[in-house]
Amino acid sequence: MRRQSQDGSQRARKGGPDCGARRKLEGDLISREAVTATGIHIITTTRTALLTLGNRVAEKIAGKTDVREIARLVDAEVRDVLGALADETKFFAAMEADALS
Repeated sequence: MRRQSQDGSQRARKGGPDCGARRKLEGDLISREAVTATGIHIITTTRTALLTLGNRVAEKIAGKTDVREIARLVDAEVRDVLGALADETKFFAAMEADALS
């Protein structure tokens, strides 16, 4: 939010025009590019993990006829994939490995 100062110029409410630059240097702000890259990484990782579910469960459910057992096996695989994606330690380690490669 901006406010009018006594001399008529506009300044950011919290620290002046270069407040964002100062906060970025202090580690309070993250660049738009970093946030965008992280979002893209999350989406592509999730997409890839979900697209591989068929191959992951095919062998386990081949020949099964009990619908409940098939549903349980598919559910377990989905939970494994989502659990791996939700583990932030593994996720950020994978992101850093990606960034370094």
